[in-house]
Amino acid sequence: MNKKSNPSILKTFFLSIFILLTTITNAVAQNKTAELDKLMNQAHANGVFNGSILVAENGKVIYRKGFGYANKETKQLLKPEFCFDLASVSKQFTAMGIMILKERNKLSYDDKITKYFPEFPAFGKDITIRNLLNNTSGMPLYQPFANKDNLTNAEILKIIEEREALDANIGERYVYNNAGYVMLGLIIEKVSNMSLAEFLKENIFKPLKMKNSLISDAPKIDLKNRALGYSVIGELDDYTVSHTGSTSLFSNVDDLFLWDQALYTEKLVSKKTI
Repeated sequence: MNKKSNPSILKTFFLSIFILLTTITNAVAQNKTAELDKLMNQAHANGVFNGSILVAENGKVIYRKGFGYANKETKQLLKPEFCFDLASVSKQFTAMGIMILKERNKLSYDDKITKYFPEFPAFGKDITIRNLLNNTSGMPLYQPFANKDNLTNAEILKIIEEREALDANIGERYVYNNAGYVMLGLIIEKVSNMSLAEFLKENIFKPLKMKNSLISDAPKIDLKNRALGYSVIGELDDYTVSHTGSTSLFSNVDDLFLWDQALYTEKLVSKKTI
């Protein structure tokens, strides 16, 4: 996940996709699936796409397919139902967990984090849940001070609490911060008296019938139909972490379609809250 890809190649590829998708938009309806298949087969043949894709129009799935391998070593072919580690796409589910608790009057976006972490250093006493959600907390990044790859939530919190100052004034600027979402996950656990995995299962995955989605804080997870991660040049580069809130959600395109569709409804929270 940390390997750098060639920006010019990716830029050309994404520009090509944009042009082709513009063409698809203007195509007659019955040709859309064929055009999508042509596009994705070309992308896979050129070595720039190995994965699953699902395309829906007006709530109806019009294209769903897997390309390449879920496991190159065993030559296991990838199917759309295979699950991927979603990495930071996990953050939106943590945010929804906070929204659910807010709508139930269990917390406020303007709660200060010291309400949930009384021991948090004075420099961050005015950080609010809203700041964590919006990445405007000014909280120090923990990565430069990590002594191993697979940190737990508790270890990340300890690193932050050992810092001497914020990186920026609270609310001053937007800085993408994984630690903020780790803390949001911890807040969900404190307020709900459930693990983040169990809370999201009971309040999002079950209601939406997302049967292939789960949170895991284990570096290695024994998950049926799991696709391994590979770099842009095809080397094994699987994503393994031990913290939650900012990452560690596994899912597939079918469940993500259910999630997307739910956001147009009030199945989880009211339209006002969304």
